[in-house]
Amino acid sequence: MLLLTGCEPEQPTQTVPLLPSQQSRPTAAPAVPVTRPNNGPVTRQNSVTPENPSRTGGPAENDTPPAMASTENAVGTPEASSSPEMAAEAVPQTPAHEMMGTAAGDLRELTRFKIKFRWCPAGIFQMGSPEAEMGRDDDEALVEVALTNGYWIAETELTQQQWSEVMESSPWNDRAGMKADPQLPAIGITWEDATEFCQRLTEIAHERGDYPADGEFRLPTEAQWEYACRAGTSSRYSFGDDLDEQSAAEYAEYKSATDRRSRRIPEPVGQVKANPWGIFDMHGNVAEWCRDNYRTALPEGEDPVFEDEGSERVLRGGDFSSEHHGIRSAAREMKTQRARSAQIGFRPVYVFANPQSAELAMAPESSPVPEMPDGLAGTQAGEVRTFTAFQIPCVWCPPGSTTIGSPSTEPGRDADETQVEVVLGPGFWMSSTEVTQEVFRNVTNTQPWLDYGVPTDPQAPAVHISWEAANQFCKSLTMFARSADQIPESIEVRLPTEAEWEYCCRAGTQTEFNYGHDPRLRNVHRYAATRAGVFGPVSHVIQVGNREPNAWGLYDMHGNVSEWCSNWYSKGLSGGTNPRGPAEGSERVLRGGSWQDEASLLRSASRNPLNPEEASRKTGFRFVLAAD
Repeated sequence: MLLLTGCEPEQPTQTVPLLPSQQSRPTAAPAVPVTRPNNGPVTRQNSVTPENPSRTGGPAENDTPPAMASTENAVGTPEASSSPEMAAEAVPQTPAHEMMGTAAGDLRELTRFKIKFRWCPAGIFQMGSPEAEMGRDDDEALVEVALTNGYWIAETELTQQQWSEVMESSPWNDRAGMKADPQLPAIGITWEDATEFCQRLTEIAHERGDYPADGEFRLPTEAQWEYACRAGTSSRYSFGDDLDEQSAAEYAEYKSATDRRSRRIPEPVGQVKANPWGIFDMHGNVAEWCRDNYRTALPEGEDPVFEDEGSERVLRGGDFSSEHHGIRSAAREMKTQRARSAQIGFRPVYVFANPQSAELAMAPESSPVPEMPDGLAGTQAGEVRTFTAFQIPCVWCPPGSTTIGSPSTEPGRDADETQVEVVLGPGFWMSSTEVTQEVFRNVTNTQPWLDYGVPTDPQAPAVHISWEAANQFCKSLTMFARSADQIPESIEVRLPTEAEWEYCCRAGTQTEFNYGHDPRLRNVHRYAATRAGVFGPVSHVIQVGNREPNAWGLYDMHGNVSEWCSNWYSKGLSGGTNPRGPAEGSERVLRGGSWQDEASLLRSASRNPLNPEEASRKTGFRFVLAAD
């Protein structure tokens, strides 16, 4: 039973609503995690959506942008004639930036062999697996990787037909137990063979003159492979954690716990569901060669690749004979580069040596959209409800999409604010103010601020609160509210994600402050408790709700105390659908700035990392009530 009273703000501000289909099932990441300065607005073509048939049962046959129709090649220029006279003519080379995709999952056919590729934008992600991941190996310790250049990756493993058209050979015919089928993966391929294929494909592309001179086909680095496999996810698989092994058969050809077949060959490519970026068979079917030599430690940093004089190379993805844990996104294998078998294949990537410069963000995430129980959802942005257990009025933040981060021209911005788009659903409630001393004491029976000489004021924000303490508060309040039958088991009290926090702070705005532009700080004290500016500076925290709220009725989103978010900090923002950020890290994120900070730290996009065990007189928090 929910005990609540409701009222509406005088001027609620609506946001962009999600379509009904987006509210009921997972949504592919719409974010563009690369900002291209001076290149005008980004036009999205053919990004992967839940309605796209290429997500559910094989590569799309007609999923090519109009500019790539049959009379044109992959870069939008007429196909070169096969006559000797025309072949002798020099064709102007296409600039690299015209070959770039615009959104994760964009589809193009490259080369006259019409191999389908999906776009992987530049971005930051965590490679490897957390220590708690079921089935992990010791060579998967998490590292942070920044891929500074976008690239194209083959939509499927290379087929026997594609191999034969380029190389005019059929290695699988020379090996016992290997089946010939045009749509099977090219098998019996060594790492050296795969490298030679990529070199030959590059030569053919350059001979035609319609590809950049500095572009090339090659094997993906290990980092590029895992980035494309994850497609913005941080779970065990690109389709979730699948702890009960109920979903894997829809996305992977592998040896399941109930599979009694004795498989000896892979299946035709693209017969299972694709990952969120439209890429097939990243889990199972055949293990795929990567460019890197193998070593126990994963490569990290910017555009990492590990190559030495050794002959052991990395294989990724597992194969048709792998068990469930062996097809995880982070699972690694090694073989000598001359190994060949029916379980090994590859997929090429197309990369640029000198692409247009880009700022980096986290890879867009593709998290499921949970359901809000009947009767618990609000009706419009800014609607207020008071839940008896929480003692603080909560404001409804409806499902919608927005851009978080700051443009490159915003005064005071930092390098970790590269803009990304986020989609949030199904909506959630956020406490209208920061958690007060009174509420914190009632829930936890502690008053940590007293140890630092902060005077008691029931309506002042609770300060000297670490992330750990704020997170424990949320867990305790969840348990209390559930035991009192005030919220169902599917609802939890927790800290907001960074995306949720900024979405609510902005309340439909895109200016540096949620009340507008304020270069001379003439209005900042109407909305923020801060020592910045010239009118009414403060020298300490003040009682919550004493400044004007934003358009959704949320108070103190700028200043007073810095507010903890649930995310681990990364130098790139996380975009996509309900992004949660990195799986692990060393610092958590604070948002909103405090009474003690300069004005640039109060901006809607400003971020501040801090050790989760640390606290100070300017750290506090607010909570959200959301579907689990």
